[in-house]
Amino acid sequence: MKPIAPKFEWRPRRVFRGLRFDGIDDGITVPSSDLLNIQAGNKISIVMFARFRYAGRTCVVIDKRTDRYANYNWEYSSNTMFMRVHANGAYYIVSVPFEFDVDSMFTMVLNGSTLYGYLNDELKSTRSVPYSSGSNTVTLYIFEGRGEVFQTVGTLYALMIYSRALSDSEVKYIYNNPHNPPQDGLVLWLAPGSIDPINGKWWDLSPYGNHGTIYGATVVEEEEEVEVL
Repeated sequence: MKPIAPKFEWRPRRVFRGLRFDGIDDGITVPSSDLLNIQAGNKISIVMFARFRYAGRTCVVIDKRTDRYANYNWEYSSNTMFMRVHANGAYYIVSVPFEFDVDSMFTMVLNGSTLYGYLNDELKSTRSVPYSSGSNTVTLYIFEGRGEVFQTVGTLYALMIYSRALSDSEVKYIYNNPHNPPQDGLVLWLAPGSIDPINGKWWDLSPYGNHGTIYGATVVEEEEEVEVL
């Protein structure tokens, strides 16, 4: 039986149950599934709740690309997240500035010929993109690059992938209600309550069984940070 997702209360500058990655040899892999590729009509949405640390180098956050020809990857250097769609021999980027050591929601929405990048519930960047030239059968890598390179330093709390384009109002809704995201088109949902460190799994709470295998990351459960006056 799959675990049941608990209510997950999200507020900025608060930390929750998640996985902490050391940036050395930690990561998550999800086996290839066509549901995790950019879908017909050039549509996909990716939502991530995370806190990133400065690493002094490029860090790969999520990667399912065939470089410059299919799908997507995210990476950050300094304090900017680069969300990339790969198509037709090139890649197309929306850049989203963020703060290190702050719990945040990052969202990429591809809707036909337009790519959107959000931080929390605010749209930060848009650009036009061509339709993708194809999909692939590549493993989905999370908080690591293929071949265990460019690992991310930070904490991942939740990840959602949709096979459709979320609306602006839905992005705002998820930011305020991450424990109860829209179910239509939800093809991967790694939720805080579905981390299973004993079996080394992060169970997918969508109906599609896109479960993640955990390598080395540490479960963290922390309370709200309170400023002492």
